[in-house]
Amino acid sequence: MKKKATLEEGRKAVHHFRRVGIEVAAFFIVGYPGETISSIEDTFRFALELPLEYISFNVPYPLPGSQLFERVSKIDQSKDWNVENEITFVYESEFDEAWLQRRISETLQAFSEKKK
Repeated sequence: MKKKATLEEGRKAVHHFRRVGIEVAAFFIVGYPGETISSIEDTFRFALELPLEYISFNVPYPLPGSQLFERVSKIDQSKDWNVENEITFVYESEFDEAWLQRRISETLQAFSEKKK
């Protein structure tokens, strides 16, 4: 996704904020074109390793004019683009939505159990 921050920088930032008493939430994008099942599973593990107060997962959202919009094919205009927190691809994806929804639910459940 061409982010300039590394995972290690993110990890350090979370720990730094927690040390000074600031609660931290994280928003993760999974299923980006070019990702693999393995890299998505790495993202879930990373999220569960961090001392976060809240986590959220979503799939990439190709806004018109963005590089992602130009990169993906077969955008489905019939999908409801206004529904937030849906794990629904609005374009043709190599990832199975049912699998991704299940893995996100499982990861959120594991996060909830860890917080108890």
